[in-house]
Amino acid sequence: MLGRGAWRRIAVVCCEMCLVLGAGASGVLSATAPAAARGGCVKVAIEFGTQGRPVSEATLAGARRVAAANGMCRPSYGAPTGSASKQIGEVKAAVRAGEKLIVLSADDPILLAPALRAAMRAGVTVLTLEDDVPGARDFFIQDTAYNAIGRAVIGAIVKAEGPRATVAWLATTPDSTLDLAWLSAMMADSAAHYPALRFVSANVLPLATPLTLAEAVLHAYPGLKAILALDDASVAGAAQAVSDLRKVGRVGVFGVADPEPNQRYFADGSLQALFGWDATDEGEFTMCVAALAYQHALHAGRSFTCPARPTGSWAVASTSSRLTGATRDTIIFSKPLEFTPQNYRQYDF
Repeated sequence: MLGRGAWRRIAVVCCEMCLVLGAGASGVLSATAPAAARGGCVKVAIEFGTQGRPVSEATLAGARRVAAANGMCRPSYGAPTGSASKQIGEVKAAVRAGEKLIVLSADDPILLAPALRAAMRAGVTVLTLEDDVPGARDFFIQDTAYNAIGRAVIGAIVKAEGPRATVAWLATTPDSTLDLAWLSAMMADSAAHYPALRFVSANVLPLATPLTLAEAVLHAYPGLKAILALDDASVAGAAQAVSDLRKVGRVGVFGVADPEPNQRYFADGSLQALFGWDATDEGEFTMCVAALAYQHALHAGRSFTCPARPTGSWAVASTSSRLTGATRDTIIFSKPLEFTPQNYRQYDF
């Protein structure tokens, strides 16, 4: 979550997998646990680019929780990769070892694409998670829809600060494709529903830290009501600046990030709301998608359900959508989840 490039992981699924598939009257596919008679559970290895982070541990816990329900063994925990070149090496090693399915959160989509295409030519099913590698995967699990997170963040800002507030946006990587897509969605929602909301940019000082950028924008706009932070570092910098300059209660901080690293800011009142998705649930969901994808049971334009999740169905996109950000064979995982001073203690990632 903020995920995105911050969460780097590879999951390698191997051995034989057996699924019993049923189609409901509406054409929704559903998976059930495979029979042990066909060789037992499927071996799964999960690898994160950065190990030990709360969000990685939560995703692993979710995957392990439903592994058996999806016919998989308890997932092992691989070594960190930390770079695109190491991820490429892991992909090639997985193909040489005869692995049948790879789930990858790409460190660098451009550099990884050739290795993933080679894996697909070798008969490996490839899924991407969080960060897509267009043209080099079978399916992409997208955390949430662009328009959904745009609507959620703008709604929270307006609820707290009013429909005519001045909002500064802050990002440590202002040229990030995903950050810009989210920001565009937020501004589009604002233009459609709150045209008096005013956006200004805090990204004006070269080589500045998130803290100094936030301090600069607070000084530049005395009437500023909110800072919209688009990544983990920006959230921390904005909240710290609000606290240091004694703006708590006068300037709200809103963003897209994980709750656990930002507990201190929720606790001291400098952070009002974060948005993302449930990392534990995403781990569970990934196991379901991996099982179905390996069995060639996912198809563009079709919906499916997961046996370990009591409610809900998901769709496989058949076309690209600028509104949601989905491309063909994308599966949007969830609606945005809001973390607030009232509920952040419920989440350990």
